[in-house]
Amino acid sequence: MPWRAVLQKLHRWLGLAMAIPLVAIGISGSILVYQPEIEALLAETHAARTAGSPRPITEIIAAARRAAPEGFVPLLYLPPREDRGAAIVRLASLQPTRGPRLFDVHIDPRSLEVLQLRGEARPLRMVFQLHANLLVGEAGRKVVGWLGVMALGMATSGLVLWWPRHGGWRRALCISRAAKGRRLWRELHGAIGLWSLGLFVLVTFTGVHFVFPDAIRTAVARVLPVGDGWRAARRPASAGAEARTINADTAATAALAAAPGARLWALALPVRPNQAYSANLLPERASPGAPVVTVMVDPRDGSVVAVRDPTRLPAGERVLTWQAPLHRGLGLGPVYRFVIFLSGLLPLLFATTGLAMWLLRRSQARPFRRGTEG
Repeated sequence: MPWRAVLQKLHRWLGLAMAIPLVAIGISGSILVYQPEIEALLAETHAARTAGSPRPITEIIAAARRAAPEGFVPLLYLPPREDRGAAIVRLASLQPTRGPRLFDVHIDPRSLEVLQLRGEARPLRMVFQLHANLLVGEAGRKVVGWLGVMALGMATSGLVLWWPRHGGWRRALCISRAAKGRRLWRELHGAIGLWSLGLFVLVTFTGVHFVFPDAIRTAVARVLPVGDGWRAARRPASAGAEARTINADTAATAALAAAPGARLWALALPVRPNQAYSANLLPERASPGAPVVTVMVDPRDGSVVAVRDPTRLPAGERVLTWQAPLHRGLGLGPVYRFVIFLSGLLPLLFATTGLAMWLLRRSQARPFRRGTEG
């Protein structure tokens, strides 16, 4: 069929042209799935040395301010993730500076000992840049997004080309023991593609969402209801409000009261008098990385201003909220995380099997061409 021949050529040449960048994006993505663990090993992060109950958040933040360079203000507090974990306070310079503008101070939450002071540089920063923008900035980010769109097109064309004829699903999903040479690579390419199609589409689509969130939101809104999901509890602080009168511990307590059973995952600290505290709370029984409950707390009196609960969002908004966790391998446990790690190797498998098919096809075509010319 003429259309099938055209689609096959388009699939082949697009695959060859996109192979190198897609392989780079895939492998770097696999590395980033375990970024926290890898960076902890490379940076030699120290565990907390003391036992007992943690100190108040305000004392931990004060210890971090003393350890950071002068002029840095706290922006974010991250409580320990496990029993011997460190609390992290992120501080930033609000004024131009020659050095790093961000510092993460790792602190023993019980003894207030400073375990590590880490600047903006990250061991895997270049890996992240490769994955996000191919190391070429904002223009590269758009390229990565369009590569994702074309990869979805490749998945669709591959499904059409490899769709079993006359119900031959068993042959399509398996590899024949007698297959050799180009046939073996073709069956490998097709079987890997069919078995991993859903996973490949999931990871690719959620990656495209990072680059084109407005377009994806518009598409989702056509089939499912969306909305910001915020439930206002009262009017927020006005622009002319006085300086805050509550501390981080009071804000965290107020936020936890608004989401019974949840645990504090992160607390964004106000840097302006009229700015609210923003607490991210991990719902009860939710895996780390799942969408969080966000609670805004008035800095003047500790009252809850607004709540955004992922379990009460419209269906379309829940789909959008899960895009980032699904792409990063978070929120569904360690098995799903490992599966997402393996998904980063799919472009390499597709490129290897596709390139082998192309090279064998060319080598088989040369003798035929020589014979016709002779």
